[in-house]
Amino acid sequence: MFNRHSIKFKLFTIVTMVIVSFIAIFFLFWVRNTHHIKMQIATSNALIVKRSTQENETVQKKASESHLEEYFKLVAQVIALDAYNLDYDAIQSKISNFLNHEGLCTLEITDTVSQKNIATAMRNCMTPTILHKEIPIFFRHELIATLNVGYSLEHIDAKIKRENDYLRAQSMLLQESVDESFLNYFYLQAVVFFLMTLGMLTIVWYQIDRTVVKPIGVLLHHMEIMDVNEPTFSSEKTLAFSQTEIGQLSEYFHKHIAKLIAQLHLRANYDALTQLYSKQKLLDDLKNSNHHTLAILDLENFKEANNFFGVDVGDAILRYTATYLVHSFSEPCFRLYRLHGDEFAIVATQHNTFEEFVDKLQCFASEFSNEEFNNDGTLLSFGISIGIAPIQETPSKSMTCALVALKHAKNSKEPLVHYSDELPIIKAYEKNIYTLNLIKHAIKENTVIPYFQPIFSHKEGAITKHEALMRIQYKGTIIPPLDFLEVSKKSNTYHHLSAHMAMKVIAHLKTHPHDSIAINITANDMIRKDFCAWLLNVIEQNGIGHRMTFEITEQEGIENFDVVKEFIAEAKRIGVEIAIDDFGSGYSNFEHLIHLDVNYLKIDGSLIQNIVTDKNAQLIVKTIVHFAQSLHIKTVAEYVSSEEIFQYIQAIGIDYSQGYYIGKPHPKTQRELP
Repeated sequence: MFNRHSIKFKLFTIVTMVIVSFIAIFFLFWVRNTHHIKMQIATSNALIVKRSTQENETVQKKASESHLEEYFKLVAQVIALDAYNLDYDAIQSKISNFLNHEGLCTLEITDTVSQKNIATAMRNCMTPTILHKEIPIFFRHELIATLNVGYSLEHIDAKIKRENDYLRAQSMLLQESVDESFLNYFYLQAVVFFLMTLGMLTIVWYQIDRTVVKPIGVLLHHMEIMDVNEPTFSSEKTLAFSQTEIGQLSEYFHKHIAKLIAQLHLRANYDALTQLYSKQKLLDDLKNSNHHTLAILDLENFKEANNFFGVDVGDAILRYTATYLVHSFSEPCFRLYRLHGDEFAIVATQHNTFEEFVDKLQCFASEFSNEEFNNDGTLLSFGISIGIAPIQETPSKSMTCALVALKHAKNSKEPLVHYSDELPIIKAYEKNIYTLNLIKHAIKENTVIPYFQPIFSHKEGAITKHEALMRIQYKGTIIPPLDFLEVSKKSNTYHHLSAHMAMKVIAHLKTHPHDSIAINITANDMIRKDFCAWLLNVIEQNGIGHRMTFEITEQEGIENFDVVKEFIAEAKRIGVEIAIDDFGSGYSNFEHLIHLDVNYLKIDGSLIQNIVTDKNAQLIVKTIVHFAQSLHIKTVAEYVSSEEIFQYIQAIGIDYSQGYYIGKPHPKTQRELP
C-alpha cells in the first residue's frame, strides 16, 4: 500500500485527479451533446407528427366536403323528373335510399310553386352539430324544387382521429427505438471512457514510477547509506547515474552536497575551537543516556583574562584547557564537550561509580589550579568550579541541574558541588518564582498601592509633604518593597509597577488638593521616553506639577547623564521639584550634582542613623549640608528614628526630617506628628 505521505502517493494522486477530471469533463461534454442530439430528434419527430396530422385533417375535411357536394347534386338530378311529375311516392322512396349515406341526417324536398314540403327522410345522427345546405332542383332549366340537406362531418373527424392516432403511435415507437439506441450507445461509450481512463492512468503511473519515483528512491537510498558518525559515501564501487534531472541531482549530491553535509555534521557536533564535542551533541547524547552523570566545569577569572589580554589569548587558554581535559579524561567511559565561553562538560557512563567520578574531578581541579599558562612570559593560573548532577528525565533538566550546582559552587567558593534539591540556591529560585508570580498578579489585578511617609519641615515646624512608597496588597497582606523590588528589576517587570504607582499617586493628588507627594524615579524610568512623556503629560494636564517631587534613585547607576538632565529640565518646566535620593551612599558625584539643577538632597540613612555617635558620619553629613547650602539645595535627613537624631540634624542646618520618629509609612497622609 502507498504511504500517503510519500511523493509517489502524492504524484499518483495529483495525476489521477487531473486525468480523471479531464476524462470526466470530456465525458460530461459528450453526454451533454448526446442528450442535445436526442432532444433535437425528439423535437423534430414531434414537429413532423404535428404537421402531418394537421395536413391530414385539412385534406380529409376538404375531400369529404367535396364528395358530399357532388353527392347532393346527384340526388337533386335523380329526383328532378319525379319532382316535375309530382310523383311524391317515388321521391320519398328515392330520398330514403339516399339517406343511407353515413354523413346525411335529413333530406327534405320543398316545391317552389306551393312552397310545401313534398317529401322528407330523417334519421338520428346523435351529434350536436348538424350542418345545413340547400340544393336547387332544375328540370329543363326550370327551378321546380329545393333539396334541403342536414349532414354531419363526425365520421370524417373520427377517421382523421384514427389516422392521427396511428401516426402518433408509430412516432412513439420510433422515439423509443431511438432512445434505446442512444442508451446502448451511452453504455458503450461509458465503457470506452473507463477503459481509456484506466489505460491512461496505467501508462502515466508507470512513467512516473520509472522516471521520477524510482530515481528519487535511489537517491534516498544513497543518502541513507551514509555513515552517521562520518557522513561519506562508500567508494568501493562506481555508481552509474542517469542523464535525467533527478539522475543529475543524485550525481551532484554525491559530488558536492554529501561533502557539505559532512561539514555541517562536524560543525553541529564538534566545537571548532577545541575540537571537543559541542553543546548540541551533548543534548543529543543526553537523550539516549541512561544512568550517566553530568559535570559542568567553569574557569574562574577567565573573563577578566580574556578582556585584558584579548580574544586570541582567551582562545589559547580554552584550547589549553581542552587539551588538559582530554589528557586527564582519556578513558572511553568519558565524553568531553565545550558548551560556550569557558564552560566545559563531562559525561561519565555507568562504568564509573559516582564516588570515582567525583574523586577524579577533584583531582583534576586541584592539578589544573596548580598549572600555569604561559602567555609571552606572563604566567596565568585558573581555578575550576564544578557542578555535578545525575542524568535527569530530559536533557534540558540535566543541564539545568548541573548549572544550578555550578552556580552554587561559584557563589560559595567551593570547587565542586553535587546537585541536591536542598541546595540554598534552589530555595532562592523558588522564592524568586513565587515573588515573580506575586508581581504579575499585582500588575494584572492592579493591587500596587502607595504608602505615604511624612516629611517634616524644620523651618515650618510641620509635616509639609510625603514620600509615596510602593507596596503590594496580596491576599489581605501588605508586601513591603524589600520582598519584591530586586526581583522586579531583574525580571523586567519593574516598569509596570512604576507605572501603576505613578497612576495611584496622581489619582491621590487629584482627590487631595492640599497634599504634596514625592515619588521615586529610577534611571531606567528616565531612559524610557514613552513612560516619561506619558507621566509628564498627565501631570501637566491635571495641573499638579507644583505638588509633586521626583526622587531620583540609583544615582550611581546614572550613566546617560544627558538623558537625565533633559528629563529634569522637562519636569521642572511643569513645576515638578527634583530630589536626589540616598545621597552619600556609595559613589556620589558632586560634579554631576552641580549641573543637574535639583531642589533637594536626601542624605542616605546609613549616615544619619549613627550620626549622634559616629564622628566620621558627622563630618560627611556636615560637608554635604555645607555643599548643598552653597548651591541653594535643601537637605532631607532619612532614617530619623529618635529625638536625639532629630535634634542633632536640626542643629547642623538640615532642612527636613524623614523617619520613624516623624512617622511610619501609612496608606493615608497625615498633617501632624503622632
